[in-house]
Amino acid sequence: MRREADERQSALEDREERLKAEIEARERSSRECALLNLRMTTAADETRALKSLLLQLQGELARLGAELDATRERLDWWPKPLVRMLGAARSWLYNPKSIPEAVVWSLVPARHGC
Repeated sequence: MRREADERQSALEDREERLKAEIEARERSSRECALLNLRMTTAADETRALKSLLLQLQGELARLGAELDATRERLDWWPKPLVRMLGAARSWLYNPKSIPEAVVWSLVPARHGC
């Protein structure tokens, strides 16, 4: 009888140890799940922010493309020599040169890609 009681006690202790190990494993699993959920939420927020930024940049790109098309269309109405002269004048305003330098730069073929 004593032996039977010792066996039962031993079996009970084994079950208690397994139960404790399972409880610890479940708690660890719950913590890992919470961390993964946090990472997933953070990644979803980041994805949402990046999508918003992408849409904003696509809108800006479309706007700039339309502006470029409008500018090209306006420039097509002007005579080409006049457009070149205006470009040269703008260049001279941004990079002031003396008259002899301007004449030399205007006459040098390498400047025009020849």
